[in-house]
Amino acid sequence: MQLKPLDAFLNLPKGLACLALAACASTRAPEGRPDVAPSAEAGAQARAGELAAARPGAATCGDPLVPASGNGGYDVQSYALELRFVSVDEPLEATARIRARALHGLTRFNLDFYGLEVRTVQIDGADALFEREGQELVLWPAKPIAAEANFEVVIAYGGVPSGVEDSTLPVPGVKIGWLSAEGEAYVFSQPNGAMNFLPCNDHPSDKALYSARLTAPKPLLAVTNGVLQETIDNGDTRTFVWSARDPMATYLITIAVGEFEVEELVAQDGRKYINYYSPKLRASQRKSFAKTPEIIEILESITGPYPFESCGNIASCLPLPAALETQTIPVYGLGSGVESVIAHEHAHQWFGDLVSVADWSDIWLNEGFAEYLAWMYSERAKGPEAFDKIVYGAYRSMRNAKGNTPGKVTARSMFGSSVYVRGPLVLHALRLDVGDETFQRTLRSWCEKYAHGNANIANFLEHASSVAGRDVRPLLNPWLYDEQIPRWPAYDERIDAENRERDARRAKRDAEKAARDAEKAAKEAAKAAEGQPKDG
Repeated sequence: MQLKPLDAFLNLPKGLACLALAACASTRAPEGRPDVAPSAEAGAQARAGELAAARPGAATCGDPLVPASGNGGYDVQSYALELRFVSVDEPLEATARIRARALHGLTRFNLDFYGLEVRTVQIDGADALFEREGQELVLWPAKPIAAEANFEVVIAYGGVPSGVEDSTLPVPGVKIGWLSAEGEAYVFSQPNGAMNFLPCNDHPSDKALYSARLTAPKPLLAVTNGVLQETIDNGDTRTFVWSARDPMATYLITIAVGEFEVEELVAQDGRKYINYYSPKLRASQRKSFAKTPEIIEILESITGPYPFESCGNIASCLPLPAALETQTIPVYGLGSGVESVIAHEHAHQWFGDLVSVADWSDIWLNEGFAEYLAWMYSERAKGPEAFDKIVYGAYRSMRNAKGNTPGKVTARSMFGSSVYVRGPLVLHALRLDVGDETFQRTLRSWCEKYAHGNANIANFLEHASSVAGRDVRPLLNPWLYDEQIPRWPAYDERIDAENRERDARRAKRDAEKAARDAEKAAKEAAKAAEGQPKDG
C-alpha cells in the first residue's frame, strides 16, 4: 500500500499527515469567537456530535456473488467523465467528477478503481489523501463529511488500461472492462469492469446519472451512452460531448472509439436509431441490426413504451462470442449481432437497465426476463410454431439437468444455462397459469413500479402475486429453486415419443448393420473355403 499525500501534506510522513487531517477536522472554535445564541449553539453542538459520530464507509456492499464490488456509506448522484484517447497503446488521461450524498457521517470512504494511476484527488475543492488497496481506492476528506451532505470528488488519473479478469467465468484469463482490438477500444464491463476506466461505486445497486466528454484524434469517433449533445473540432482532435437523461448502473456504461461507419435508421413513429459499425465488420454481419426498429416496436407491444431517450447498437471487432445490454446502446462482440441476440439485448433496456437487480444473486430478473422476451419477439415476428420450438427445446435440454437453479446461483453459474435456459421457462410457467393478458400486465406494471430503481426476486414474486390476485409462489418456487425441474406432461409425452422413435431408428440401424456384418462374414467364410485344398 502506498499513501499519496497531496499539496499541504506532500512533505509530511504518513502518521503526521493523518494528525494534520485530524486537526483540520477539529470542531474547536477559534479564540475570540463572539457569543452565539443558545439555539445556534445547540445546532453547532448537534453538528459537532454528528461529525464526532462519523465513521468509515464500508469497503464493500456485501454482494454474495461479487463480494469485492461496491462500497457503502454514500449514494452516487452523478458521474461526469472527461477522457482523452490517443491510441490503444498510448496512456489515457482522464478526470472523473463524482457527486454523491453521504448516508452517514464519513471519515473516509472507498471507490472501486483498478489499474490506472491516480494523479490527484480533491473532495469539495480540498486536496485529499488516498490509498490503493487492490481494487479499492480509499479516500480521506480533509474533514469529515456530515450525514446527508452532498459532496463532490474530483479525481485525475491516467495510464493504459489492461482489463480486469472476470472472476465469474469458469474460463480463466477472460478480461472485461476497457478492451482493445484492431486499433479500436471498447468498454464491456459486466459485472464489475467499469472500475477499470472509471473510479466508481461499481455495483448495480447504486445507479447514477452519467455524462462524458471524450476526445479522440481524427478521424476516430468516440461513442458512449445517451445522446450526442455536441461535437467540438479541436483541429487534430474532436471532443464528443454526451449525456444520458436517466440513471444507470456502472456496468451499463460503455465507450467505443474507432473509425466507425454510422447508420441512422428512422422508424415509422419518427424515432431515430443509430448503429455504429466497426470497419472490420463484413456487410453480411450488419443486416440484422437494420431490424432494430421492428424489434423495439414488438417489445414495446409487450412491455410498454421504450424507456430511454435514444437507441442504437455498437457492432465491435472484439473477438468475444457475447453481447452486453449497455444502456441505450448495446455492444456486440464480433459476429454476435444476430436477430435473437439483438432482441435479447434490447429487452434488457426494460429488464436490467430500467429495472436493475438489487445484487447479482438476482440476475434471473435480468437474463431470464430478457431471454423470454426474445422468445416472445420470435413468437410475434415468426409465428407460434417458432416460439413452441424454442420453448420445447429449452424444456427438453433442462428436463434432466441438475445443479444450480435460476433463483439460487453461484458466481460461476450466473451466466449459465440455469439462468438463460431454465430461467425463461419460469416466466413461461407463469404465463401459462395466469394467461396472456395478466402476464403482460405483470411485466408492464413491474417496469412502472421499479422504474430507474432496483429490485430482487422476492419483490417480483410478491408483485406477480398481487397482479394475479393470488399467491403464485407455490407455482414458481419449484421452477426457481428445486433441483429437478417441474414437469410438463404434454412435452414429456412428446419427448417420450421422440425417444421411442429414436430408439426404434437406432435399433433398425443396428439390425441392418448386424445383417450386413453377417452377410460380409458369410462371404468371407465362403471365399476362405474356396481357397482351401481339396482331398484327392
